[in-house]
Amino acid sequence: MESKSADLDYFILEDMLPSGFEVVKDMDKYFIDGENNYQTYYDYYYDYMPWRWHYADREYRDEKVAFFVTSCQNKMEFSYIIKAQIPGEYKIMPAQGYLMYYPELNGFSNVVNIKVEDVK
Repeated sequence: MESKSADLDYFILEDMLPSGFEVVKDMDKYFIDGENNYQTYYDYYYDYMPWRWHYADREYRDEKVAFFVTSCQNKMEFSYIIKAQIPGEYKIMPAQGYLMYYPELNGFSNVVNIKVEDVK
């Protein structure tokens, strides 16, 4: 679907990471039932998925994961894998989505509470 206006292009999604977690960068080594983005290396990089034509980049930082999209779509899904490092109770701050050149057009997710327990 083509944007009605060029003003809707160059979208950024910044998803904050909770303390005690880290991003799993080798996503191609995981299979998550019902999630076809993580099947195999070949499927992940070469299988046809229409949203990938609009996706520009992903950056991993200590405090967040940022996704960059050149051309916005009606509905897009972003995913990545994180793993817990330290047991405890955490608050995941809201993700923020906004347009690079019109940051006043933005939105936020909810705060999420999560509890990580040590399995023995």
